[in-house]
Amino acid sequence: MNATTGAQLAKIFGILFSLGGAPFLILGLVFFFKARSFESNAIAVRGTVVEMVEEKKTEEHGINEGTTQTYYYPVFAFADEKGTMHRVKSSIGTGSAPARVGDAVDLRYLPGDAESAQMADSSGMWIFAGVFGFFGIFFDSIGLMMLIVVPRLIRKSEKAAAAAATNP
Repeated sequence: MNATTGAQLAKIFGILFSLGGAPFLILGLVFFFKARSFESNAIAVRGTVVEMVEEKKTEEHGINEGTTQTYYYPVFAFADEKGTMHRVKSSIGTGSAPARVGDAVDLRYLPGDAESAQMADSSGMWIFAGVFGFFGIFFDSIGLMMLIVVPRLIRKSEKAAAAAATNP
């Protein structure tokens, strides 16, 4: 393989990695801004865990096929800013119970949307932003290196080889 072919291959793979990383980066940003918007607009209240819903899910595909996992979803009772009582099941389930029935917990919910309530210390919404953002940056960085750095290194080594061949 000559240097020109190597540089062209590096550019092709660079484009593919960059294009592959872009959706991850975009999703990471969407999740980040969604979580940030929730954090800045949410109302903080004190609630009580009134029930712990246990759901079993069986993996249908992949390496853990047939494995059953148990997820726990706390159900909160709290009064909104108008004093209306609400009972809401968390949308975020975990592998271990995050609280016990009867525990007082800090909650956050969007004004006018009590169903959006979740535990204030819940990092579930930030996890998606971090994971998708990481993979987007990772693949885009590799793609940009292959687009910019690798072809320059190939050209530089090609010039050095040509200079060495002409000056014995």
